[in-house]
Amino acid sequence: MKADRLRKVATRARRFNRAAGLLLLSTGAAHAAPPAPPGDARGSVVLYCPTECGALELPGFAVRARLPRLATRPVLSVTPVAELSPPAADEQVWVGDPIELHGMGDAIVVSWAAPVGEARSRMGEVLAAVAAQAVPIEDLDTGRLYAPDALPALIAAVTAEHPDVAALSAVLVLDEDDGSTLLATRGLARLGLPELIDEQVSGEEVDPMAARLNAVAQALLEGAPLGATVPVDANAFRSDSARVAGCGLQGTASLAYGRGHADVVGDAAHAVLASFDGGFGECEGAAVAAAPAAATAADTLATVQARALTRLRGPVRDAAQAGLPSGERLLVKAPFPSSAGEIEWLWVEVQQWDGDDVLRGKLVSDPTRAANLKKGSAVKARVDVLFDYLWVKADGSQEGNTTQQYL
Repeated sequence: MKADRLRKVATRARRFNRAAGLLLLSTGAAHAAPPAPPGDARGSVVLYCPTECGALELPGFAVRARLPRLATRPVLSVTPVAELSPPAADEQVWVGDPIELHGMGDAIVVSWAAPVGEARSRMGEVLAAVAAQAVPIEDLDTGRLYAPDALPALIAAVTAEHPDVAALSAVLVLDEDDGSTLLATRGLARLGLPELIDEQVSGEEVDPMAARLNAVAQALLEGAPLGATVPVDANAFRSDSARVAGCGLQGTASLAYGRGHADVVGDAAHAVLASFDGGFGECEGAAVAAAPAAATAADTLATVQARALTRLRGPVRDAAQAGLPSGERLLVKAPFPSSAGEIEWLWVEVQQWDGDDVLRGKLVSDPTRAANLKKGSAVKARVDVLFDYLWVKADGSQEGNTTQQYL
């Protein structure tokens, strides 16, 4: 997602949070005190209903007009939306097939809060009640929109024995006025964790630094104590997908409590990643382009491409031939000749992967030189001529496209 779109997502989430009665912190400089743990876990979603949203009742939740400042028991707040419109089409990030939200007959904001120790179980209960409505929702914590058939995968991710934090949160990429880039998580607060912020990230380091931020969050989710330092060993993560995405990261994160980013994280407890003593190990096909921040001579386009195609021919092919879950898409970058004999690399959405390694699908790119093709054309390609792949997961995360930063 582009940085400007992420900025809009963050702004929209803050606007909803204010509507739900959350208080924004005043701005100020970050300081080096230990990070403050969140007092509770809380989150919000919007339900968009074609006519009228049904009643939402959850046993064990107290229903309040507004969430309390600190939840010592599960609390639910349901607020009708009178004039708030859905995100603009170019700001929508869908999990599942997009649905036209403008013109919906009703919308409600559902906010919940619970003690930290009950975070995932209570979040799963809220999402299950929401899924029973069979309507699209907007996740105000991450900015993602979910089609009704994509919610079961999200609920499964929330209630998994060893969840992947990347499936339950998002990393915002925000351009700063001084030319630097700031990374900030959204969605950790509903897991009973502080939101994490990484300042002064250069544009070339966004992918690996986002992977590093997710790894720190994963370590906290799996029980690392929240303090001034957090040990991280991605090879020991209990979540298989988080272990792959962590790309062998090992080291110690130094965290500091910050007050300078209320415009990004609202009133959520948050911590600034002040430094990280350590680095990535060998990357065997991470879920993001997580090459080491300082690329070595061995990390050339050819080696990154070879690594991507090895994974494509292995677990990605197995998943595609078994049938991807609802809401997931696999795209590959394939070569197509122009009338002048030039090669144009175009993205193809895979619809069928035959046993002889021939992929069939439709073009999702607009050709500029392959005049006999157009976006939506049915095409096929052999796997041995492909350049890269992109696997869009049902939870909104992505795997692949690792060659992009070397082009």
